[in-house]
Amino acid sequence: MAKLNQKTIDDVALTLPEDLREHFQWLWGYMTQICGGSRTRLAARLAHVGHSYDQSSIFKFFTGQLINPKTGQLGAKQAQNWAEAIQALRDAEKGPLDGRGIPPVETEVVRLICDAISAIARPERVCRWLIISGDTGRQKSYGIGWYRAENNHSNTIMFEAPEKPSPNYLAAEMSSACCGLSTKAYYERIANIRANLNSTKILIIDNAQRLYNPNSGDRQDCFSLLQKLQDEIGFAVVLVFVRNVWSDGSRTVKVDFVEEMLHGKARGFFSQFIGRIGGAENVLYLPDETSDADLISFARAVGMAEAAAKICLPLLRWLDRSTGNIRVLLQTLQTAADVARLEKRVEVRASDLCNVVTMDKLDSKERDRLCAIIDRIRNQEAA
Repeated sequence: MAKLNQKTIDDVALTLPEDLREHFQWLWGYMTQICGGSRTRLAARLAHVGHSYDQSSIFKFFTGQLINPKTGQLGAKQAQNWAEAIQALRDAEKGPLDGRGIPPVETEVVRLICDAISAIARPERVCRWLIISGDTGRQKSYGIGWYRAENNHSNTIMFEAPEKPSPNYLAAEMSSACCGLSTKAYYERIANIRANLNSTKILIIDNAQRLYNPNSGDRQDCFSLLQKLQDEIGFAVVLVFVRNVWSDGSRTVKVDFVEEMLHGKARGFFSQFIGRIGGAENVLYLPDETSDADLISFARAVGMAEAAAKICLPLLRWLDRSTGNIRVLLQTLQTAADVARLEKRVEVRASDLCNVVTMDKLDSKERDRLCAIIDRIRNQEAA
């Protein structure tokens, strides 16, 4: 019986109609990454979007057993049905990008991240490593999630770094992300990774600062494992760092991790990684604040007219600078939209946003400043 792994998928894809191949690869990646490798869960998600396929049919599809042995091809009707089912699932998959209630907004940061990843995605590119650094709440996870949803799930493999800087834990996370399998034995995890990665893949590791061991100097086992596998297989690597924070489990230290790589105790070790991205000047530093254009786009996404959003810009900027950054902004916008919906209004007013801003934790000086901003917005809205 054929074994389900990336090599099998690549072989079967070549036997399918050309316009189905990318869909086929995407579905495999979706099952391994989103469904944890479970055909049962994939069948349930397909049924949810109106297409019923049981586990057996899914297995036969992935292993090429649905191909007619006489013609060597998948039947035209079968191919069309699978294409429609996968497209329905892909359309539904954009739901997780809606910010749990806020429609997707292709921000300037999203475009920065997507362009940078696309640049290293080409297998012939010399430098296939990318480092992204940004403060918490600055759209890092949002941007890489957008890229994965817009691109092939099978080609784009994304996961969170393990909590501890252990190569064994890293191998477990990589194996699970690549193929939905995480065995107990380290060598089996590595074998799974080798069987499911190739030079067309993009490996995105979020919160990559967790891979750093501050106590081991120039011996950084997690990064060494990544380097070894990348040298051997040739896939692209995207390391996403939270700027200013790393934790060794017992304490949290504020530091720019890229600066730590360049000038810290392990700089000798990390110099090779700086070279692999094409030099320190190629680190993608995300902006510290959301642009005015993006603030207005988020407000419009919840139902605010552009004119009202522009009136609210000082308040949107205040929220974006709050502790929690853009998460506070989006939560407040969503609350304002909820208020409008309760009143059966489609359009969100500037006053709706003003009414839901919380001031409980502000000192008197900050409260006075915020009240002044809100008063100006209400006066402009009333004019």
